[in-house]
Amino acid sequence: MKFTVGWTITAIDETAIAGLPEHAWTDGLRQDGTATDTAQVAELTGLNQRTGNWMTGLRLIVRRTRPSARHAKQLTALERATGWRYQIVATNITRGHGVAGSHQPQWLDALHRAHAGVEDQVRHGKAMGLRNLPSQAWTVNRGWALAANIAADLTCWLRLLGLHDQIGLAHAHATPCATGCGTCPRNSPPTPAAGSCPFPTPGPGPTPS
Repeated sequence: MKFTVGWTITAIDETAIAGLPEHAWTDGLRQDGTATDTAQVAELTGLNQRTGNWMTGLRLIVRRTRPSARHAKQLTALERATGWRYQIVATNITRGHGVAGSHQPQWLDALHRAHAGVEDQVRHGKAMGLRNLPSQAWTVNRGWALAANIAADLTCWLRLLGLHDQIGLAHAHATPCATGCGTCPRNSPPTPAAGSCPFPTPGPGPTPS
């Protein structure tokens, strides 16, 4: 199984980052594969001493960007001195895995950042209880995870059912037809004034509990 995961930066990691020569940094990639000068990426694997305590073949990819105002108070001494904010990605995708592009650190960085689409669901799952697994016993945590997933499903269904009528009204015709109903779908043929509209007005929806 191949993975990419965020890596908490420690003093050892910052020492490795400080040891990177300037020519090691390359422009990062956007999701469409084009280069961007707003972020730079480098391979950190050979310089970081922490990888010796982890699985064989683990690679570390470091990314640097200019810090925004909301990050100003969280910058480390190295980040304040260099003017860059650093992030590290750990992955077991090595050059020998035969994955196209895996020899380029900027490609692996772009691959990892594609996970951002699921981060919202990760936060949602943690809010439902996955952040606080109650036990060291596998069986107990399995039950807790099941309950948290049921809670997440219930909130998704609540949003779906609660917004049902609003979704239907969003597709309603912007102007009333000849009968004045105002609920005919777009591009539908006009209803004669003497006829009855085949698209009745939506009901009030489920009664809130």
